[in-house]
Amino acid sequence: MTERYRYLLGDGQYPLIENLDIVCFEKIGIFACNKPTEIPVWSHAHSSYEFDVSFSAPPLFQVEKTQKHIDIHKIIAINPEQEHKNVVPLSKATFCAIQIDKVYLQEIARQIYGKPGIFFDYEQYAYDYELKAIMRSIISETNSKQAGYQFVAESLCVQLLVEIFRKTKHNLQLSENRRNYYERDNINRVIDFFQENYSQKYSLEEVARLANFSPYYFIRIFKAQTGKTPYEFLMDIKIKKACYLLKEKSKSITEIAYLCGFGNSSHFSTVFKRKMGVSPSEYRQKS
Repeated sequence: MTERYRYLLGDGQYPLIENLDIVCFEKIGIFACNKPTEIPVWSHAHSSYEFDVSFSAPPLFQVEKTQKHIDIHKIIAINPEQEHKNVVPLSKATFCAIQIDKVYLQEIARQIYGKPGIFFDYEQYAYDYELKAIMRSIISETNSKQAGYQFVAESLCVQLLVEIFRKTKHNLQLSENRRNYYERDNINRVIDFFQENYSQKYSLEEVARLANFSPYYFIRIFKAQTGKTPYEFLMDIKIKKACYLLKEKSKSITEIAYLCGFGNSSHFSTVFKRKMGVSPSEYRQKS
């Protein structure tokens, strides 16, 4: 077993590895049967979170002391260090297991819910179209190995986590009203930051951190709340401020460009004309 697999699965004997197709990143591993597989009664636990989907006859599965029959195409969640096993040996099992590093998953949970200590209920959840589509996209990107595939696949992994959070029961779930308030409050904090710091330079990651969201989730929620991407919203603030300064007529166009956070007057003029339909000098003349 490679060090990366051991990092996600933990130490121990894993007799099924040779029967699995594996997609493995630093923090997430997808282990899928490539043929019907014999699975012994085998009690074990991992330091990572595990999400299992069965594609064969429903097994009787046990997590800690609770036994349940798991239906085909249902997903179950297993928390770190929870002992689990199939109760009887399986002769022709097909399944997919998703292993996610504990610290990584809890950091995504913190960015969404404001705290990291997430614990999933032992229930069955639909392995639906959205989850299947994301999984197929992750595997497709990884197999293609086109330029930048790691970035695309890792972004899809975050999307997969968000979908899992939404579709499962866990201790951090917010009511719809609380979630909306939490998201709106965080986005308002970013808007205030934009209003006060429109002339400064900062990265998407820094702004997303201010909102306590991952960059992917931040862009999605920001656009849902405002109708614009963070970049579009910030550009509108810059151009509104530029219009005010152009009407004052006390500063040159180059000075206004730098005061509004543009790297040079050429970029400023391009953005301004795209937004306002006229160049900065034409706008000043008409004011």
